Amino acid sequence: MGLTLQEGLVKALKKLEDSSFQGFIEKLSVLEVREQYKNIPKDELTGKDPEHVAGLIIEYYKYAYGAEVTLVVLEDIDEKKVREELQHDLMEADPSKNGLGTKMFTVMRNDFLFDDKVNFIDDHRSKLITKITDVDPVLRDLRDQGLLTQEQYNDVMENITTWEKMRDLCDIIRYWEDIGKYTAYNVLRGYNEEIIRDLETEDWNLVLRLESQTGGGHFLDRHRSHLIDNIKEVNPLLEDLRSNCLLTEGNYNDLQAMTTPEIKMRNLCDIFRHQSDTVKDQVYIYLWRYNYTVINNLEISERKAKST
Repeated sequence: MGLTLQEGLVKALKKLEDSSFQGFIEKLSVLEVREQYKNIPKDELTGKDPEHVAGLIIEYYKYAYGAEVTLVVLEDIDEKKVREELQHDLMEADPSKNGLGTKMFTVMRNDFLFDDKVNFIDDHRSKLITKITDVDPVLRDLRDQGLLTQEQYNDVMENITTWEKMRDLCDIIRYWEDIGKYTAYNVLRGYNEEIIRDLETEDWNLVLRLESQTGGGHFLDRHRSHLIDNIKEVNPLLEDLRSNCLLTEGNYNDLQAMTTPEIKMRNLCDIFRHQSDTVKDQVYIYLWRYNYTVINNLEISERKAKST
């Protein structure tokens, strides 16, 4: 079985030299975190060992977001190798021991709509309450997976109508961590696929309308200028693209000979400008892997624009 999240964090932090570990603590204490969270005070981190720091990360940020924060900080202090090894460990984490789980972390890494799925039930609460027809097996599954307590399960099941059960379930899910919300979405979809698919189609149509208003096109094209100016980890991206036959050896050598990340990214964008969206999606995956913060910030800005 895999590591728990805390074991994975401790393993990663112990790999850091003293100076890097102190840099990790410094950055962690001032990192700009999501609005529903707060920074870990520096005085709680100072002088603490990796076990204690890992425990504080989970205490303050829970599981999914705690993993994300740790990966971002490791990237920011230029500990790329440790970050990569931690990411691998998290992909093998044991969900039965409060880890992330292989399937879950793979989704976090590769499914760029992960945040939308996390918030799917909150975002569609009123429609789900009126439309969902099969909620009892959802409740049983969530109870069996330890997300609903037996008491919560009993309270919800006391309701007579499906809409009342769904209403109370949505109210409970609202306060769960990201992984719990994502699991609830998947369970709900499993028993009510047609309803969920219709709502997802509505979401997708909204995205298409937004894109038509903002110039449309693929993410790489919409944000070409920003990517050129802000992407710094280009070389490992080029290596992955070459290894997966998305760059020819000639293109790879030409790009590697260029002197700055900006020039490399400008020419890389030009190479893929006229490629299919399927190819661009693969480029996006590798781009995200090495430049998570830049890509995530762009995704957040688009989601905020979509919601206005």
